[in-house]
Amino acid sequence: HSPGCWVLSPTDNMLARVPGLPDDGMTVTYDRAIALAIEDVRFLTWEHPLVRTLMEMVVSSELGNTALLALKYPAVKPGTLLLDCFFRVEIAADRELGPLAGVQDYLPDNLLRLCIDEQGGRHEQQLPPDVIVRQLQLVDMDTSIKVVKSKEAVIKTLLERAQQLAEQRLPEKQREAGERAGGLLQKEIDRLVALQTINPNVREEEIRFFRDQLEHSRAAIRAANVRLDAIRVLVAL
Repeated sequence: HSPGCWVLSPTDNMLARVPGLPDDGMTVTYDRAIALAIEDVRFLTWEHPLVRTLMEMVVSSELGNTALLALKYPAVKPGTLLLDCFFRVEIAADRELGPLAGVQDYLPDNLLRLCIDEQGGRHEQQLPPDVIVRQLQLVDMDTSIKVVKSKEAVIKTLLERAQQLAEQRLPEKQREAGERAGGLLQKEIDRLVALQTINPNVREEEIRFFRDQLEHSRAAIRAANVRLDAIRVLVAL
């Protein structure tokens, strides 16, 4: 549109409809000064409804969460199939936690990645994502479908194995989240308890609130689960 401004318009080439994007499009900017100076330009921030909608679509949609590609990887025999799996540790917020229920925030690193071959060998250390990006070769759709059909039983077996391995790592993630929740909330509890000794205006209800937060957070963390988020089928060349 102009320096610092862009026009977003829906087209027939879009893979999915974007709620909040008008049929006639919109002009946007990331610059607050421009948005204040030009009334018709939308100011995009992390809190803007369109941005939040787009982020939710990326996280929750199944579109694009599977892929098949070939790559040069001399550590295994040519033709070997590897399954690159991405799992997420999900902590469901307890309704009793109320508006401050950011339990998932106690586990900022909630991604688990496993890359295993047909014999069960592990390769995530030797094949980090940046190496895969450098070595990959795209495979056409027809060939991809033939590979998946011919290796369907193998892929299912590897998926089950990857799920088991991911669940074995869940306790470690729960421990990390529990320590983080305990450290942050217990610190606030201790601060209020100490403050109460010199300030009678600190009510017992305030302290109880954070104690309840800690209790429910720990309960939610104990009930965490592992969810398969995306997979890549890799064929070694």
